[in-house]
This record gives sequence, C-alpha cells and structure tokens, in this order.
Amino acid sequence: SIIGGGAFVLNTRLPRMILPLSAMCNALLTFLPSMVVYIAFHAISRHPIGLETFWALPIFIIVFFLTVGLSMLAATGNVYFRDIASFLPYITRIWLYLTPVIYLYTEVPDSMDWFFYANPLGSIFAAWQQVLFEGSSPSPKYILVGIIWSTSLLFLGLFMFLRKEREFAIRI
Repeated sequence: SIIGGGAFVLNTRLPRMILPLSAMCNALLTFLPSMVVYIAFHAISRHPIGLETFWALPIFIIVFFLTVGLSMLAATGNVYFRDIASFLPYITRIWLYLTPVIYLYTEVPDSMDWFFYANPLGSIFAAWQQVLFEGSSPSPKYILVGIIWSTSLLFLGLFMFLRKEREFAIRI
C-alpha cells in the first residue's frame, strides 16, 4: 500500500498510516458480501445459533487488530524489501494451512496443542469454531492468547510503522 501510493507519500503531508488502513477497509468491504452468503449457509446447515453466536463479534475485533498490526509490519517491510509483496500471498497461504481453517481444531492431537498458542491465528480460529460450529462460548484460554497475540502484533506493527515512516519518501 505504501509503494502503490508512492505519489501520495511524496506529495502530501497526511498521515501515511491511511494507506494500509484504507487497503484493509477495502478488503473488509470486499469480504462483507461473503459473510451474507456464510450466514445463509450457516442457517441452512443448521449449525447452532444462540446467544453464544454474539461471541463472533469480539473474535472478529481481535482478528481486526491482529490484521492491523500485520499490515503495518508488511507495509513497512515492503518499503525496504520489495520482494515481500511477491512472497506475501505464498506465506499467507502456508500460514492458513497451518491454522484451523480447513480442518477442525478438535482433530489436532493433544500433543500438538501448543501449536494453537504458537500460531497467532490458531487460538482465534479455534475460538471461532467453538462459537460457530459448536454453539458454545469460546475457551477463555483461546480468547486470552488471541488478545495477547493481537495486541502484541498491533503495538509492534504500529511501532515499526511510526518509527520508519519518515524514511518512506526516501526509500520509494
């Protein structure tokens, strides 16, 4: 987003953080219609819908803050290492295969339980599955680990972005 908005970075004095945040908002608006389709399929497949379903909103907020932090890190890194933009889709794909997206968290052996805590999205998606598929409240442990990962990466991403923001015009 910083490299693509190079003219913006060079010619205006607005905060540069607007570029990655606007890219995220664009992706969110692109994602919303698929949520409507998901809600329809969720209802048709008769997955439980109850008060526990409202846990999806705090989990979504945790994912949003994690994404903000990661996007700030990626935007900063891409200014210095242009190949990050080429590798990012592959890294993301591999990371999602290691996250309980295409498999249930209950299928992972107990000996690999540490994996949910080492993966920033692992515990968040396990909590997501508890809410959406099991119709139960998420495990507090999964929520706490998700909050720790998202706040840590949010602060790290913001720190790196704000620290290197002044050099963006020189590096572009």
